[in-house]
Amino acid sequence: MSLAIVHSRALVGLAALPVAVEVHLANGLPACTLVGLPEAEVKESRERARSAPLSPDVGLHLSPVSDFLYDRPLFMSVAKLRFGRSPDTAMNSADRMWLVENGQATTPNYFSSINGGNPSRQHEKYQNNMRTSQYEFDRKVLEVLREPLENGAIHISRAARAVEFPARFQLVAAMNPCPCGYLGHGTRACRCTPDQVARYRGKLSGPFLDRIDLLVEVPALPDSALLSSTRAESSDAVRQRADTAHGHARRRQGKANAALNAAEIDTHCAPDDAGRALLQTALAKLGLSARAYHRVLKVARTIADLAGSDTVSSHHIAEAIQYRRAL
Repeated sequence: MSLAIVHSRALVGLAALPVAVEVHLANGLPACTLVGLPEAEVKESRERARSAPLSPDVGLHLSPVSDFLYDRPLFMSVAKLRFGRSPDTAMNSADRMWLVENGQATTPNYFSSINGGNPSRQHEKYQNNMRTSQYEFDRKVLEVLREPLENGAIHISRAARAVEFPARFQLVAAMNPCPCGYLGHGTRACRCTPDQVARYRGKLSGPFLDRIDLLVEVPALPDSALLSSTRAESSDAVRQRADTAHGHARRRQGKANAALNAAEIDTHCAPDDAGRALLQTALAKLGLSARAYHRVLKVARTIADLAGSDTVSSHHIAEAIQYRRAL
């Protein structure tokens, strides 16, 4: 047999694309040829594969080509052609060669960077919750969050390829009311001018705020509240109430309220007549966008679930609208 084919995978983004590694042995001068327009990382696999006992002329073909290492499938193909060993036996040898050449085996993760570079070769610590209260970000950095907040995914396009990464997360962000932080404070005076406050809040664009479901103003606690010994509601009680509401949504529509599309919103989040009238008035007076309209309905549906109500009523709509008026 002069041709061996080993099926492997290439990691592009978080998708594992099939790659066929073809190795052909022929007579002639000693040579190892790698075809398929490989990049530098793939070309290095040829040199590592040559460490195995090769026949006088070996041709290695990758289809489709990618910029990942294929030491194992190349070694397996050569070993099968040269010695007739099964792929499982060759894999054992390839694993030993891989560990010897690379020292310690590690498992890479990949992520996309908003600062450029090759998006499929970066490392990531992926978390489901994103908290941005510790730093102040430039406006262009915040604008990058618009796509994952809307679609739950990030699309990165480069000259060589386009990849998609999952990015469904819960964003919890905080900001001061002004640069000095004392606008509206009960006892301390604000030192900022109106222009400074406007520039500070101008970092948050309208399209970005449209994608935020809840905007809540949190004033400074008075001294009496700080000194009070009254115990607040426990986190366990809040969690139990949230789990109950989430269970209502799952039984009703099979998914969380946040995951509803436009058609499902019309089916499961339709308000009663009083709520529809209130929502129509809010659309006219507040100038809510179509995206904000759908988000108000989903928040109102969640408020109704927390209250144990099967119907989205006017007071649920009113509370949901109030959460969009903090800025």
